Amino acid sequence: MKTSKLILLLVEFLYCVSFSAFADSSFNDDKKKSKNKDNDLIIIEPTKHPANFDYFNTPPEVKKAPYLVNISTERSLGLLKDYRKQTRHLVVDTESDNILFPKLQKDIHFLRVYKDSHDQQPCMIIWEIRDYDEKGEIIWRKYTYKKYKTLGWRPVKNDTIKKIIF
Repeated sequence: MKTSKLILLLVEFLYCVSFSAFADSSFNDDKKKSKNKDNDLIIIEPTKHPANFDYFNTPPEVKKAPYLVNISTERSLGLLKDYRKQTRHLVVDTESDNILFPKLQKDIHFLRVYKDSHDQQPCMIIWEIRDYDEKGEIIWRKYTYKKYKTLGWRPVKNDTIKKIIF
């Protein structure tokens, strides 16, 4: 009789302890963090710029600007990690599975997604640091893409400009 009561109390104690372990939020957060580390997609929150901000002619500030801007607002774009080179990412058109830019690197490239002021179509510009000249100016290379309703994402115009950042 005593052993059955002791076993019953032990079971009730373990039952109550299990509820407190599952009610702890840090227990579930650790599992979520470990799942997100293995995920290939990178989710970045959109940043706010004024409506008249000129993405095409304003290069990012190298030490202050974020790596990605507004890519999460455009659902037809995706970022995938390149497993051959862990520091690189692929920019992919998710509707047609085309690779738009195969070598996006964090300290060299700056990706911006914005709406064109003329026709309100989504555009993407990737600023790449090509070189530094003898004055300390950065030589930039721009890769620009535009989303067309019938064609999807297509390259538009690529050119090189100089901008003083110091």
